[in-house]
Amino acid sequence: MVIINSNYVLFLLLIIIISKLYLYNVNRDLYLLFRRFGSILSVHIMINKYSGLSRGFGFISYTNSESADKAINEMNGFRVILCYYIHANV
Repeated sequence: MVIINSNYVLFLLLIIIISKLYLYNVNRDLYLLFRRFGSILSVHIMINKYSGLSRGFGFISYTNSESADKAINEMNGFRVILCYYIHANV
């Protein structure tokens, strides 16, 4: 959604707060898990500056409310522990 007010354009982002994350989760984990619900603008996991590990929560911004609502409805109550990636050499 875009609101035009005088000389300013304000983009309202739809942000979902993800909590109870595993210590070793990274931004890519959340992106891969939540991209199926719609177009993602940004993913950010809060990191402890001393340990470099997740602080247990993060944020996902979607481009529209339908995507955000779908993600909330389908992922509410799930726990993200750790995502593994397997790369095949072709």
